[in-house]
Amino acid sequence: MAKITAEAAMVNAGYTQTSLADKLKVSRATVNAWMCGRVALKPHQIFAFCYVCGISEDDLILPEVSTNVDEGGDK
Repeated sequence: MAKITAEAAMVNAGYTQTSLADKLKVSRATVNAWMCGRVALKPHQIFAFCYVCGISEDDLILPEVSTNVDEGGDK
């Protein structure tokens, strides 16, 4: 199978962020944070995500989590 992003896997499985959050017992804000790369999925969450979306963990492309806390800095 080809690689697939988390968001595409969610949509292809027929979930919205809200319905996926309900299924995985997390908040919609958590799912949104995963999709935007603000928060990384924990290993057990990756397993559950792949299970409910019907994909292999090997085929999942996760967004890169941003490590930039504040880009304001000195001027």
